[in-house]
Parts: sequence; structure tokens; C-alpha cells
Amino acid sequence: MKLWIKENLNELLIITLIFSIGFLLGLFGLEKANFKVFDEVYFITQAQNYLKKEEFFDGHPPLAKLFFALLLKISGWPERENYFLPRILFLIFSSFLGVLGFILIKEVSNNLNWATIVGILLNTETSLLFFRKFLLLEIVWINFSLLCLIFLFKNKKLLFFIFWSLAISTKWFSIIFVILFFVYFLKNFEIKEIVFGFILIILIYYLFFKIHFGFFIKEHGFKFLTLSFKKILEENLKMFFSHSVPVKFCSPLASFVLGWPFGIRNINATFEIFPNILVWIFSFLYILKVVFETFKKKIVFPNEIYLFTAGYLFYFFNLILIESLRPGYLYYYFGALIFGIFILSYFTQKKPYLLILFILFSLIILPEVSGAKIFGVEKLIFEALLKYMDYGEILFRNLGIILGFGWF
Repeated sequence: MKLWIKENLNELLIITLIFSIGFLLGLFGLEKANFKVFDEVYFITQAQNYLKKEEFFDGHPPLAKLFFALLLKISGWPERENYFLPRILFLIFSSFLGVLGFILIKEVSNNLNWATIVGILLNTETSLLFFRKFLLLEIVWINFSLLCLIFLFKNKKLLFFIFWSLAISTKWFSIIFVILFFVYFLKNFEIKEIVFGFILIILIYYLFFKIHFGFFIKEHGFKFLTLSFKKILEENLKMFFSHSVPVKFCSPLASFVLGWPFGIRNINATFEIFPNILVWIFSFLYILKVVFETFKKKIVFPNEIYLFTAGYLFYFFNLILIESLRPGYLYYYFGALIFGIFILSYFTQKKPYLLILFILFSLIILPEVSGAKIFGVEKLIFEALLKYMDYGEILFRNLGIILGFGWF
């Protein structure tokens, strides 16, 4: 054990640093929100429903809400409604976002510098930071998805299927985040392993719905099994149709996918959901660089860069399909953003000033996105950025109208 610690001391110190940065930034301003923030209105309420045994429907699988209910229970709910403690507990979980990014890149490349930059950017990017602070779905499915990719690259097949099932049991977006990588590594799987793996995913997914309905169905034994099975089928059909039926309304908070990342709409939810626009734009530009250089055949990049670029493009293509039916929001793009940060970090290794620029930008707008005003200058910068994003959003909404996206 001592030998292992000695050999991996640098990595352990870096992991500790990445986690600490993520936790401390998430902690900033958290005490000011003694109320439900943004979609916590749904998710904390639904977690409370478990504690009260009051049945509800949500458009996503139940794992994250079960997790939130556990955090509330540990924190003394419903007897004492304390928002700070469950968010602190969740922040411990969510601060592993950067750590998991670090481990994944270290596994695929054995490049410590690249992995470190990925970890730092994942835990400092401001829109991801918002979702790390509050009890919301996005970081839950992303963390589980990163874990399943780590085990896929390690060729730990059973763990891959287990964590993919956990991610899917949180939000279906994990399917389009992971599926391309699974297909790429399909040659490493035997037919029986694939069959077993998908049966395992279905069983675990089914199990969480059984737990979900176990809070509400009073019958026991065979009657519970048949009734819960019927409800699980009905719930999933309802979820599918709620996501696939075209929506004919225009949300003022929605963003247009083809405007990414120039026309993204920030979301004002008491605390601003505001992206580190430099990270978003530079990641997009470096992906274009990879695509153009690949077609020109002048530069050969590592295989993992091509794989992450393909993951980004595949995820983005699916967002276009989704948004042809319904409005999309800033956090829909997080899957693409993760791959974009992987690629951006690869190129940032040789340009450390970019990393400093990205971190400084996050720190400048941190007071605005954390509800903790410090100086006056950050407000001026923030207002200028809002104007830039408003112009981009107007431009790309008009493009959406021209292209016939129904919800415009």
C-alpha cells in the first residue's frame, strides 16, 4: 500500500487539488440560497414526495430523485427543511466531475498534463458549476457516464454495464453520450457478454422503478409485482411520448442548437446559469481544427482525439434531431461540452496562457453566477456578455425560423 501511494503520489495530489477547487468554488455563495433554485422546484419536491409517500410522474427515470431523497433524509427532512446540508452532500459527489475527467483522460492517454487541465476546466466551468451546486439531474448522469467510459477503456465490462445502467436510470441522454464508444469497442465483446450486459442494464433500470413504486404501492407479494410492472410500462411509455411529441411553443429560455456556442441562451434562475463562454467557443474552434486538419491530412492527431470529436459530433447531431421537435436549453449541450473540454484541454497543454485565461474568466463571473456580489467590475463585464449572447440568440432564432424548426 505504501509503495502504491509513493508511486502515485503526484496523481493523488492532483486529484485532491481538482476536487478541492471544485468543492470550494461550489461552496461559494451556496448559503444564500435558502430556497429551491431552478428545477429544484421539481426535483426536491419529488424527493419530498418519496418521504411523504405521495406518488408523482416525472419525465426522467427515478435514480437521481431517489438519491436526492436519501440526501434530504440524511439532512433531517421532512422534520427540518435545511437546504444547505443536502447541497453540501451533493457537492461532495458533484466535485468528482473533474476527478473523473482526470482519471478518464489519464487512462486513455497516460498524459498527466492533459488529464490535469481537463479536471481543472470541468470543475471551474461556470454553467457546470451551477449544476454542481444544486440538486439537479445533469451532473448525476454525467458522473455515472464518465465512470462507465473509464471502465470501458479499462476493459472492465461488468462495471461498464453497471454504471451505464445507473446513468440511463438517471437520464436517457446518457445513451447518446456513451453509445458511440460502446460501438467502437464492440470488437472487445463476445456476443454472450453483450447479451448479458444489456439484460443487466434492463434489470437494474427496472429495479430502480420497482424501488420508485415501492414507496407508493400498498399491495404486497405477487399483486405488487404485477401492478408495479404495469405501472413501469405505462410510466416509460408516457416518458417516451412526452419527449418525442412535437412542441409548438417558444420558450424565452430556450437556445437553438445550430447557434452553439454563439447563440446560447443563459438562464436566469435567481442564480445565473451562465457558461464560461471562452471555454465553449474555444472548444468549438478546436473541434473545427481537428475536423479540417483531418480532411486536409496534414496533421495526425492521437486516436482518442478523433474518438472524442466523433462523440461530440454524434451527440450534437442527436441534439439537432431532438430540437427539431422541442425547445432545447443550455444544459442540453453538456454532453457535447464535456467532449469539447477534452479536446480543448489537449491543445491547451502547449498554450498554458489559455488555461489561465479560462480560469480567470470563471473567477470574474463567479460572483454573478453565485449570487455573491463582490466588486462592481464583474457586473459590467457580465452585462456586456449578456448583450453579446442576446445578439447571438436573436440571430440564431431567426435561423431556426428560416429552417422551419416548429417550436420557433
